[in-house]
Amino acid sequence: MGKYKIDYSRIAKKNIAKIPTNYLKKIIQHIDELENNPYPNGSKKLVGFENVYRLRVGTYRIVYEVHNKELVIIIIDIDVRGNIYNK
Repeated sequence: MGKYKIDYSRIAKKNIAKIPTNYLKKIIQHIDELENNPYPNGSKKLVGFENVYRLRVGTYRIVYEVHNKELVIIIIDIDVRGNIYNK
């Protein structure tokens, strides 16, 4: 398996700017690790979606979509648990 390219949705880009620095470093680290392994320990497939997963980083959730044929991961959204599922 090759290295995946990471893309961010407009919503993810907007929300990443609001994340406090102490969490942001951990979140970026987890996203960078997705390039080599899109299904790390702790990632969970979201029910009702084809290739959408979520990864917990403290109180934050990273929701992303995996495109294996193109080796692309799209970061759909990053937000706290209370907000991420209510959109």
